[in-house]
Amino acid sequence: MFIALIRFPEVPVDRDADFQAWFAWSNRELAGADGLRSRRLLRTAAGQYAGLVEHESSASFAAMHAAPVVTQIQARLHEIVPVPPQATEFEVLSEPDTGGCCGDAGTDHHHGSFETGEAAAAGCSCCHAS
Repeated sequence: MFIALIRFPEVPVDRDADFQAWFAWSNRELAGADGLRSRRLLRTAAGQYAGLVEHESSASFAAMHAAPVVTQIQARLHEIVPVPPQATEFEVLSEPDTGGCCGDAGTDHHHGSFETGEAAAAGCSCCHAS
C-alpha cells in the first residue's frame, strides 16, 4: 500500500466552507480512480488542514494524478488557496492483519483498517452482518 500525506496551505477563515466543499467535491470526482482506497480530510486543533490518501501503489497514485480531472481539481483549489499543497509520500511497510473483508487481503475496504462507531455496531452488508 502507498500513502500520501498532503499538507494544505493556510485556508483563509472566510474560505473554510468553500475548502471543505471543494474536498468533498474532489472526492466524488476521484471516486472511481483505479487503486484509490481512501482520501480523507484532516484538521489539527489549530485549524491546519491535511489530506490522507491511500492507494494500492505509488503507480496508481501517479496514474490518478495524470488523469485529466486532476487539472480541474487543482484549478478549483487554486481559486480558494493560491499556494499549492505539499505531499509527502510513503510506502506502507507494516500494517495490522484485521482479518479482511470480502476477500480483501488484510484490510476492510468498507470501513478502513479498524471498524468504529455505527459501522462496527451494525456490521456492513457483506461479511460483517450478524
